[in-house]
Amino acid sequence: MFHRLSGRIGSIAWHRRRLSRQIVSIVGVPFGKGQTKKGVERGPTVLREEGRLLERLREIGCEVFDVGDVLPTSDDRALTRSNARLTNASEVSATCYRLAETVAPLAENDHFSLVLGGDHSISVGSINGLVSVWNNLGVVWVDAHPDLNSPNDSPTGNAHGMSALSSLKVLQSPHGFEWLKSKVLPNRLVQIGIRQIDPGERCVLCIIL
Repeated sequence: MFHRLSGRIGSIAWHRRRLSRQIVSIVGVPFGKGQTKKGVERGPTVLREEGRLLERLREIGCEVFDVGDVLPTSDDRALTRSNARLTNASEVSATCYRLAETVAPLAENDHFSLVLGGDHSISVGSINGLVSVWNNLGVVWVDAHPDLNSPNDSPTGNAHGMSALSSLKVLQSPHGFEWLKSKVLPNRLVQIGIRQIDPGERCVLCIIL
């Protein structure tokens, strides 16, 4: 028992030392149109200012850079199209594209990208940016829902319920998200905390499991 416990303590200490040498780049995404609740777009501001996020990271020895907030440009929007089955498809897609373009060069320079949302439709952008650099990327998805709906079977049409499926090499990218080329292999995804699964998501799980 002692050896097992001491091994765990040693592992925690090693990870803490590694984190203390880590370069962390903060990326804010004040976006909430992947769902219907108001207020999530304030997340980056609240975490930075009231949560003292940057100060706390520096206290444990991280080198921290704040690259600011991601906002899609007119060129980004030109790459996207509307989708009658996906609410705010063009805005979600353009925001995720800009986020992917922000995260990728940070990953290339071995920065840890800490992305602050925003609703979790933005995970499409952060994952795409990382997997474009690390093609064997593994994802740990902690959520009450698997977010494996497609535009055709989503009960709400909200993008945040489709974000995991959009990031996987399972189906073609949704209409309006054709720029999504790099994706995660299904066997590189682990989901934790799932308590509610929609019928269409069950079908996807049967395919990828």
